[in-house]
Amino acid sequence: MTDFTKLPLQEKVDDIKLDELLRKLHRNDSISPSLVTTIAKHASALSESICTDYHTLNAILLRNESMIRKRWIKKSVAQRRDILLEAWPNMPEMHRPDYADVVNIFNKSHDPARLKEALVTKDKEGVPSDAKMWPFINLEDLLKPKCLLIFLNARGRNVPLIFAPTEEEFSPLARMSPCGPEPELVKYLLQFSNDPNPTVYGRVNPVTKPIDDYVADKNGYEYCARIGLQTLHIQQRILKFLVTCSKLILHDYTEDLLLHGPVQVEPPFADLDVRGDIGYTTFADTLAIAPYRNRASLDLTRLRAYFNALRTNARDHILALREDPSYFAEVFMDIADHTMKMAHNVNGQVHPALGGTEFLMVKAREVVIEAYTMFVAWEELYRIVDKLAETSREDCKDRFSSLMSELDCRARKTSRLLYPMLSGYAACAPNMRKFCFRQDDSEAVGSVVLIPSRIKTFEEFRVVSSFLCLAQKSDAVLSDATLYHLLDDMATLFRTSDTARNLMSARVSELFAHMSVVGECIMQHSVWCDTPQAYEIEKDAPHSHDEEFLEWLYHLDQCQLPVHSINPFRGKLAYPAHKIRNRSNVQSMRTAEANLDKFWEHVDTFYEQKTGVSQHEVIRRCILDGGKMQRTPPWKEPLGMRPKPAEHLEYVYQPFSTIFHNKTMQITGAFDRLAIEEKKKPKTKGVTNIPMIDQPADHAPPAIEETSKQTFALDKRAYRTMKALFHVTLSDNEEFPKAIKWDEFKRAMVRIGFAAEKLQGSAWQFTPCEALDVDRGIHFHEPHPDSDIPYIMARRFGRRLGRVYGWRSEMFRLS
Repeated sequence: MTDFTKLPLQEKVDDIKLDELLRKLHRNDSISPSLVTTIAKHASALSESICTDYHTLNAILLRNESMIRKRWIKKSVAQRRDILLEAWPNMPEMHRPDYADVVNIFNKSHDPARLKEALVTKDKEGVPSDAKMWPFINLEDLLKPKCLLIFLNARGRNVPLIFAPTEEEFSPLARMSPCGPEPELVKYLLQFSNDPNPTVYGRVNPVTKPIDDYVADKNGYEYCARIGLQTLHIQQRILKFLVTCSKLILHDYTEDLLLHGPVQVEPPFADLDVRGDIGYTTFADTLAIAPYRNRASLDLTRLRAYFNALRTNARDHILALREDPSYFAEVFMDIADHTMKMAHNVNGQVHPALGGTEFLMVKAREVVIEAYTMFVAWEELYRIVDKLAETSREDCKDRFSSLMSELDCRARKTSRLLYPMLSGYAACAPNMRKFCFRQDDSEAVGSVVLIPSRIKTFEEFRVVSSFLCLAQKSDAVLSDATLYHLLDDMATLFRTSDTARNLMSARVSELFAHMSVVGECIMQHSVWCDTPQAYEIEKDAPHSHDEEFLEWLYHLDQCQLPVHSINPFRGKLAYPAHKIRNRSNVQSMRTAEANLDKFWEHVDTFYEQKTGVSQHEVIRRCILDGGKMQRTPPWKEPLGMRPKPAEHLEYVYQPFSTIFHNKTMQITGAFDRLAIEEKKKPKTKGVTNIPMIDQPADHAPPAIEETSKQTFALDKRAYRTMKALFHVTLSDNEEFPKAIKWDEFKRAMVRIGFAAEKLQGSAWQFTPCEALDVDRGIHFHEPHPDSDIPYIMARRFGRRLGRVYGWRSEMFRLS
């Protein structure tokens, strides 16, 4: 408890309530000596309440946590709602209610600059509303089965000090302005102690030594009393709420049974995994539980899974670009469709250079550079998190410190790579560029200018304004936490508004998913760094990433690529792999493959001439791990009208390039675009001439088939979906299905034995359960904006599943 005899003007204490005091502090009013004593008195009262409620909650959980979990899970949504509203009257309905005030600013001003103003910490006229002070206290999130239980476990089994440094991080619109040079206030500091005792926790003490000598450690820290008072205010209300919830759930327990019964074994935390709630989970669930969970550790398991999915997605993207002409054409045209040159000028005209040789050259380089850069970024993040998961902080403190610092450095570099990509592609996305016009045809890169009058709906205004904020990421005003919450708000908007979601292209949606994962990593690291466990860790160790790789990579800017041979706008990569196999289609496929091989051979040759190696080591390993590459053999007439389908068909596999000096290091690749983890495949060389029957290209290499014996008994809906993915047609009269419903594909994967998790944007991760005889997951993107899977894409899905798991059509049967 604060020693008030050491505080000024005891006889002139300002007799004001806490709300009025906080209002003064938020307005940044000058601090008088009497106001210092008022701050100390309110801090003492809040500390008393915090410590009492923490000990009560801790005693209840030590004895009754299993029963609380059991009862809460069994309650209906209506029963949970009644308890929450009784514990916190007028609790907001929706996720992130703090943005309701920002919405009001939008409605009144329709000025994009006001969004940034609303998000920046500044002097405020009054005390932030409850929705801003505790935005995570809302019915949408807490009615979910696990959120309240995670909240209780974290706050009841960890002392208040663990959360004190980061309370404001999860209340971004309630942050108090930084402490200024207040002559009276700088003489005192508010103490946060590891001991939840009101005699030391929340105590205001005079400064007795130089400020630099006050160093935070695992036992606690001292901080500005002005901001510290709001931290205590946030904590006091949280703990009071959780104690009330516990007592309402155990309403029939006596006080003695609640607080003095026998101590029970702590129930497994794994029971609180949100993955177990429903058939699939979403990345939004991860964001929703972030304010409730224990902040003393990073969720390395989940981060590792996300980065593993992203790195293998990026790896398979590279392999598909090298192997599949139709895939390369789609990516090339998609990138070209998101260029500033597509935006109209004041006369309603696109850029005159659009479609020219230089334009094609720039876009071709962009395809290669973006693919290689993103793979290296995700590979590095996965490597770091994987090592962290295996490193003990206690046994290897120096190594753990270095890895944590390296993770932060790498994540921030990746974010700096993604922010301009995301905001740039978003501004020029087909459904977004109507809000802008291009300024100058003479500029090499060009720029677009927003036209506010073209924004007709509130949802459009919110999306455009949010992307403007992301474009201004380099401003020091917006903190990591604020940007993290902005991404969360955007995700909520895209999830709940069709108008907003339809503005997003598939490319922008995918990049937004990537940025959200990186933002989650940065936020977790930032929060962890402010906990007592991290005080003794060196956080600013310098790290060097990518310099050698980037020096190698950007030599491509000097390369004159053979773009006319792969110009998809001229049909140079027309690839009818989804059509019936006949002489004409086979020749078209072979021509497209030859054009694509010529392009990549030129890229590899250029790098070898400039740098001495055709691929950087990390890219070389990526391609080698991909295994074999599919190439179409010459057409041969069928042996009969109805060929025997007894033997499984193979394809001619050939290397990507035949110009390397070291033939033993020859590079090959396979179309395995979205598998989660690698599998080593034996390499083959040369060409095998095998007669082809009249059917589309499909299926996995024989080496996988021979080891795949598992069969799946499925219901009619799942069976029909999987047969469509792996179907082989043998007749010109047999029609191809036009599309497969995404929900049917997702349902079929769950029936087979995968847990489905929706990341941000369109990305879905399918993770096998233990009963399924596979050791890896797989990653797919839901089609955007329509959720139907076109037939050609469905066949790619089937081919990926065949590559990764060795699945074939005959492995599925009706149950």
